[in-house]
Amino acid sequence: MADRRAQPAIYGVTSLMNQIATAPSDSSLTLIVATFLVGSRNTHMSGSFGKRQRSLESITKGIDDMVARSPGLCSPGVRLFVIHDVDINVTSWRGATLLHFPPKVSVPTDRRWALVLRMLTGRAWDCAFAVDLADVNVLRVPPCRALPPRLFIGSDGCSGGIRKWLRRKAIRTRLNSSHSARYLTFLGDPKSTILNAGVVGGPRSAFEPALRALVHRFRRHWAVHTNLEDGGDMILWNEVGLESDVVTGYPLGPVNYPMYGMFCGMHHSCKNASRANGICSLAERKHRVHLWVNQTRGQYWFGHKMRKSWLARQHFPPCLLNLNVYGQARSAAWKRYCACCRAGQQQNICCATYCTAG
Repeated sequence: MADRRAQPAIYGVTSLMNQIATAPSDSSLTLIVATFLVGSRNTHMSGSFGKRQRSLESITKGIDDMVARSPGLCSPGVRLFVIHDVDINVTSWRGATLLHFPPKVSVPTDRRWALVLRMLTGRAWDCAFAVDLADVNVLRVPPCRALPPRLFIGSDGCSGGIRKWLRRKAIRTRLNSSHSARYLTFLGDPKSTILNAGVVGGPRSAFEPALRALVHRFRRHWAVHTNLEDGGDMILWNEVGLESDVVTGYPLGPVNYPMYGMFCGMHHSCKNASRANGICSLAERKHRVHLWVNQTRGQYWFGHKMRKSWLARQHFPPCLLNLNVYGQARSAAWKRYCACCRAGQQQNICCATYCTAG
């Protein structure tokens, strides 16, 4: 179950988050694993698994964009891997390792987990996080040895729409035939935090067994049901989460900022303002939001479908300090990034790692 301990003074920032945020760096190895799968029918046409072209250019653009918005990839001991099914011979790109698996007629958002497990099994690593390539920002990778042996999964939005989506998806994937009573109770509780499969990981002792359990559930389900569609991973990760010791994201943990920049409940609502009519101006609302983002800088590790204005307030490498220009420039994110690195300023670890090719 997700951690639901008492909230501190800054909404959404827990004592565990403060503890991890102040932990010193260590020599551990953390893998960030993304996937680019196109060789199968795909009914999930948005986010990280939207319509894609089978080409090297499409993969490299995805990597370029992710690196340019992910200062956490600059941390020592962090390695980026991209699993794909495109017929190319390239095995690395701008510091990322590309791992090829043959294309297969399947549901790619769900098949990826078996490939992530195959990739991680037998490989040396201390922590790992599987993330969506197209819409997840790696803001800060925590020191692995500072993490408790728990499963870390991102949180979804707080609206009731996600619960309706999960119910519909369960019918279409036929996973509703195996729902537990515990899961149904969880889904019916409006106060429960829905987990999101866009960011899943943690220390090896917690992540690998949970990942293996998820893949086993899929294989057992696919042995009975065929002709399915994507999205079952959202259902099954919530079921696995109920059986695991989970730390999640906003508003209960450090994994991710609120999706879409949407707050839960009355958080930063002007209805709580100390004005006669309880209403505040648009400028006042923006000020409250920006104040909170500034206060929580460095506390959250990932952004999923994150607002660009929030991204500009995070800790970027020295060559990207002028983030207002960076965020508004019309040139490709990668060209902006490496132009900063090569502008006569002192090279940093990001520039040395990711601006050496192309």
